[in-house]
Amino acid sequence: MKKQKQILTNNICNFSKISLFLSVLIVIMFVFSACEQDEVIDSHRPQVYTNGFPVVAIDVDFAFPIDWSSSPNDLQFFRENWLGATLNVSNTSEQFEMTDVDILARGRGNSTWWSFGEKRPIRFRFPDDAWQAMFDSPHVGRDWVTFANVADPSHLRNFAAYYLADLLSFHFTPQTWFVHLYLDGDYRGVYLLLDEREAIEGRGNLTLHEDPAISEYMIEFDIRTRDSDEAVNTHWVDVRGPWDIRHPSTSAWMSEPNNPHALYVEDFLTRVDDAILNQDQATLETLIDLETFIDYYLVHEFMRNQDTRWSSMFFTIRGQNENRRLYAGPVWDFDLSAGSTYYVSSPIGSHAVRSYYESSRMDWFYHLYHADWFRDLANQRWKDIRDQEISQMMTRVHYIATTFENEFDRDFTRWPNQGNLHENWNSSAQTRILSGPLAQTEYLLEWMDARVHWMDEWLAK
Repeated sequence: MKKQKQILTNNICNFSKISLFLSVLIVIMFVFSACEQDEVIDSHRPQVYTNGFPVVAIDVDFAFPIDWSSSPNDLQFFRENWLGATLNVSNTSEQFEMTDVDILARGRGNSTWWSFGEKRPIRFRFPDDAWQAMFDSPHVGRDWVTFANVADPSHLRNFAAYYLADLLSFHFTPQTWFVHLYLDGDYRGVYLLLDEREAIEGRGNLTLHEDPAISEYMIEFDIRTRDSDEAVNTHWVDVRGPWDIRHPSTSAWMSEPNNPHALYVEDFLTRVDDAILNQDQATLETLIDLETFIDYYLVHEFMRNQDTRWSSMFFTIRGQNENRRLYAGPVWDFDLSAGSTYYVSSPIGSHAVRSYYESSRMDWFYHLYHADWFRDLANQRWKDIRDQEISQMMTRVHYIATTFENEFDRDFTRWPNQGNLHENWNSSAQTRILSGPLAQTEYLLEWMDARVHWMDEWLAK
């Protein structure tokens, strides 16, 4: 009897142990399942990418066959002139398809047009009375641009910067779509289609007005502007470097020297410049939007953008009366960044990865970084976005690279030397030894991970 009781007791204990083990196992499985569910990535533009990347075909009404490889006259002509063309969009959802739509087309870009081989960027324009939206864009537009990403063998540096900026606080960040581009029936490879930088609703959302104190402005810091045939204080001003006034650009307002709009922009930027050099927080808070300045600095510094203080640095003057401020953004042109160039690549952990860049090249951010109050704000903002927006962006980059590996490989077959076409700007030892876009993306993400740790140290000083 005692033996039976002992057996029964042992069985109960064993059953309790088994029950406890099963309960713990169920909890572990539930937690694992929940974590696994958190890792699931939403499909990227699923209505657009129904079968890989959409096909955008542009047929241009050339009066002559353009020679992409050896005819500078042809290239110059197409770079400088709008030509009649026809647009067709396919391999996407039916509502986004286009058939024989009349457009204008021309070349675009500076270095990427002349210095990086035959894969060149294109810009196209819908007629003034027939603006259209591309794919799932919520707004119509006149001009749309394509990036060839020839300096970036991963194709994803521009995408990463725009995706990150879209998660932050900028008024306008161009939307992006990967497409296969055909020009006159010739496959030109994978391109990134973007919104143009315009003042219109849905993009810059700027009020343009004949009164310079009411008008809002989009301006670009661009060293090449100094080479303009136009005198200073026409469509551009010089305040610690040349600023091109992109909007308003109406010739009647901007063509005359010392026109009121140019003088207004010059005065406003001069006041901002003085306050930044004096690290005057109280005055700056009445002149600039600190949130966008901090985010703009962090995006550029994190990406270590080679074009900093060279070109493509956009700002807007917006708001009225006491609410008028200089806002940083939109971000633009990041193919020469994040380890893609000779100057900023090299092995992970090297000096090039672990060094400041934006803070030394752009005078404004150099002085702001060395103001304790700005660095403290930037450090706090970095802590806020490090494990959220930065992590989300890197996860999305990995998702795009792996999900659309075959699409990018098709471009690699067409342009096997992409990313290695200029002896100075992107003759990186790292990018040269890697074959294919996926390997290049793995390097990009390793570079970003190293940069995250460097940013932690840099901003905490």
